[in-house]
Amino acid sequence: MSKLGLLGGGCCAPLTHEPLAQGDADDLAPLFKALGDPARLRLLSLIACHEGGEACVCELTDAFDL
Repeated sequence: MSKLGLLGGGCCAPLTHEPLAQGDADDLAPLFKALGDPARLRLLSLIACHEGGEACVCELTDAFDL
């Protein structure tokens, strides 16, 4: 039996149950466009890596030499 089988069905929800509808894709596209900049992705990564998913702006500016 695989490890996934041992975890049970309620552990991790799948990312999606069906392909995105056109309206849903239209709604999500601006989000991905906003994250399409390398600096924005680095900022998101820095914030996500901090405990609790929060970071002080002083910690972020140090990473970008601002």
